[in-house]
Amino acid sequence: MALSTIVKTKHDILTVISDSGAANSFTQQKEPGDFNYDAPRFDLTVIRDNGELDQTRRGDESPCTGGYTANVREMGSATYATLPDICEWRGYVAANWTSTKSTSSDVETVDVAHTIDGSQFGETDRTLTFDDAHLKGKYQAGDPSTYQVSFQTFNTSVPTLS
Repeated sequence: MALSTIVKTKHDILTVISDSGAANSFTQQKEPGDFNYDAPRFDLTVIRDNGELDQTRRGDESPCTGGYTANVREMGSATYATLPDICEWRGYVAANWTSTKSTSSDVETVDVAHTIDGSQFGETDRTLTFDDAHLKGKYQAGDPSTYQVSFQTFNTSVPTLS
């Protein structure tokens, strides 16, 4: 398949957050469109010889990080999942969702799937999946009020592309 000639925009994205086995999920679209991620793969170890650069070596594996901004629709609920509930693991989410990390971990994680729609242009959709992502949130009052989500993965240093 050749490289697409269609430039994708924020109107072509869909983000789905799901728990273990995708028994529960939370879908977002039509957000500000600033989804981002950084996949450094690994740290670099710089070797010097008498203070001069000599070589670089592969260091420790680095986690993939990312985030996005969502418009605030609801701050919490006892009967359905909200974005703040997922990030803060409270309310409905704490009672009904299961972390994607093993039960031996005390860190709650979810899977984040970010889909870029190509089907409306006769192309294949592309999905970046961030497994075992720990989410954090930050509320910002304004016009509109927003909820900033940041995440860090604990399973891989790069997202899976499908």
